[in-house]
Amino acid sequence: MGAWLKRIGLGVLVIAILGTVAERLGLDAYGVSAGLRPYAGQEARELREVLARSKDFVTAIVQPLPTFLGDPISFSGSAAATEG
Repeated sequence: MGAWLKRIGLGVLVIAILGTVAERLGLDAYGVSAGLRPYAGQEARELREVLARSKDFVTAIVQPLPTFLGDPISFSGSAAATEG
């Protein structure tokens, strides 16, 4: 388990990540193979990904302030802090 998971109080986390990235983060990663066949609407998803990457690239350079600010919520303890 990565040290950063311990810092935020998590023991297990499910994420979609490349195995090599998981190894560098010190995570135990398990993979599930995805089919290589073409899927309906793939072109639209690929275009969306290009646009999303471009937006994220600009966001990383500009570094705007977060939209939602507030007190940190601990992962340990009651979930009542997240209600309503």
